Amino acid sequence: MTLARTNALSDFLFDTPSCHVVLGTSMLPALCHREKVPLIRHTNLFPGKCYAFVLNGTVIVHRLIALSKNQCLFSGDNTRRFENVPRTDIVAQVDMRESFIYIWILVHLKYLHALFLTFVKNKNPLF
Repeated sequence: MTLARTNALSDFLFDTPSCHVVLGTSMLPALCHREKVPLIRHTNLFPGKCYAFVLNGTVIVHRLIALSKNQCLFSGDNTRRFENVPRTDIVAQVDMRESFIYIWILVHLKYLHALFLTFVKNKNPLF
């Protein structure tokens, strides 16, 4: 899910929350196409939370599935694709109010799917 308003990373150098419009359906049902989302400065990273990050010059909003010392694994709620992103490319956290149960189930299912792809199908390691 990409952000519509963002043309430069300077858009994320903020001291107060800023709203951005998301485009796409990769985060359904949590985020809908053309929905406005508030972005806040991130201090710590937590699996299950949604973050905005830069991937190939585009700012994407997806959910953090797993993290290591320098890398983070992201995926949309409505997609089977995973993105391996350096921590330095994360620009903001999406300020969402979701239930803990929804996040826990979703993250664990996505993490198990990533492990399945990695170890059973002999894909490249996650990190």
